[in-house]
Amino acid sequence: MFLERRQFQRVFYGEPVRYKLIDSREEAYFQGALGRDVSESGIRFVTDRFVPLNSRLMMEMCFPPSLKPVKVVARPAWIREIIRQEQFEIGNCFVEISEEDRCRIRNFVTSTPG
Repeated sequence: MFLERRQFQRVFYGEPVRYKLIDSREEAYFQGALGRDVSESGIRFVTDRFVPLNSRLMMEMCFPPSLKPVKVVARPAWIREIIRQEQFEIGNCFVEISEEDRCRIRNFVTSTPG
């Protein structure tokens, strides 16, 4: 039997996400990714670039109806390679987020049919 360990509800989030590695000269620019799901505590996305587990990511994503991006600092909690697609699925925990942005995510999660 599977025991759910998540504290926060997750909902589908199939929207573009932008991220860049903090403190990395190689990844000084934002990269594009596609969100899969989101909660108040983290986001899962798919990208064609490998991201090391010990990374810190600056992330931006939008939640309707606002066009203003939510900005967070996150760290990968797990990484799974999608072999036949040459992509990586990455589950991230938010480590720095403003209360305003957390509320915007909370409002999105609670208003999205699950």
